[in-house]
Amino acid sequence: MARGTERAIERHVVYPLANLLATEQIHLGDLVCIDWDRDQDRLTFVREGENLAMPARRLEPAAPARLAKAHNGKTVDALHRRPPPSQPTDSSLS
Repeated sequence: MARGTERAIERHVVYPLANLLATEQIHLGDLVCIDWDRDQDRLTFVREGENLAMPARRLEPAAPARLAKAHNGKTVDALHRRPPPSQPTDSSLS
């Protein structure tokens, strides 16, 4: 079901928007209203605003580190795991 929905959104929303961008009928920062036209039985795309400033995204605070119990009973930081051992390089093989 999700794949069908994803394909429908691509076919009916993403591709038409990409075409409008490629043909320079809309530009970055434009406000586009997508609506259903009952008479024509299709989606319509109407540019309602041009060159609108996009609000800056506020950075979300970092999630606090979680502690997890290790097999030896000590707590370890669950988000910062030890990197895998390094692989030997060609120069170390000689």
